[in-house]
Amino acid sequence: MKKPGLPLFCLLFALCALPLFTQEKGQDRLRWGLQSAYYFPHQEGLNARRGFDPVAYAIAGRPDSLILPSGDGGRDLGTGWGSVELQGWIDRTLTLPFLRGDGPLTRDNNVAVNGRWNLSPATTDLNLSLSLTPVAFLVFEQGNHLGTGWNAGIANGLGLNGNGSGTPETDSLPGIVYRGWLSGTFQFDMAAVLPEPDKWKHVVLQAEGKLLYQVFSGAREGEPWQYQADRGQNFNGWQFHSSTVLGYMIPDLPINFAGFMVETERRLGEISDSSPLASGGWGSDFTQVRLGPLFNWQIDDRNGLTVLIQCHNAVEYEGDSVYYNDFMNRRSTGRGYWYFERVALAYTMRL
Repeated sequence: MKKPGLPLFCLLFALCALPLFTQEKGQDRLRWGLQSAYYFPHQEGLNARRGFDPVAYAIAGRPDSLILPSGDGGRDLGTGWGSVELQGWIDRTLTLPFLRGDGPLTRDNNVAVNGRWNLSPATTDLNLSLSLTPVAFLVFEQGNHLGTGWNAGIANGLGLNGNGSGTPETDSLPGIVYRGWLSGTFQFDMAAVLPEPDKWKHVVLQAEGKLLYQVFSGAREGEPWQYQADRGQNFNGWQFHSSTVLGYMIPDLPINFAGFMVETERRLGEISDSSPLASGGWGSDFTQVRLGPLFNWQIDDRNGLTVLIQCHNAVEYEGDSVYYNDFMNRRSTGRGYWYFERVALAYTMRL
């Protein structure tokens, strides 16, 4: 395991040094919120037609003729009811003026420190980040995440998934997950560049690229693991994430924003090359994509609600291998399919 000491040290040093860079008064924001989502059930591409697998509440059982790899107990497809996500959080952000100028591109320059604590029924984590806005349309961020999990009966927070059965270990508090990242965000508001600014012209674009390193202390190189009750396909190593939002800020209405978001996630390095789609592997090089509309309802000056509806792509598996429980035993067709993933709600209160 690579130790996260250097990124954490750099962040803590930056926190201590912030007052040296400015004598101007900053802004201190404290918020809390709840996030919840309902995940639609589907049958893992079994009934995908023209690249789309519809919502299916029926469970598809394993065929009697199925021959399983050694140690793999197999699986049925679908859950019959879907699944639910629930998480609470509280965060605090200190924003300080930094190298500000008089022009429109530099008058809002700042440096911001954010600390956020998340708690779900099966996991808890702490995130610390430092962001710099050197010009109005660019934001750079360095962040660190420390988390752990336990078995809550209905969900498993953290566990090694490397024994070949495809079922993650369920010991509580088996180790620590560290994630560190560097990101850059481009942001643009059309109203800011028009010769006659107008509240009806706020068409906005935000595009972020993030280089992330993650490691679970209980996993060796090349061993998969589960975190936050996900599919158990995490590996120690590097990833690249991106997020793009195009939207419109709606004036004079409670629903003050409507947009469309596209998110991607891809493994990098040796893990990505270990079982690629081109060779019929399980899809280590597959780029995950989530996309869908989002809306924000500003209830009042302190309360807001965001609604997100997303579709997701996934690897299409060949023949009976879709019934294998260990994803590393499955064989891909080299193609993907789409399915309705979730409807998510995020409530935020500013304290």
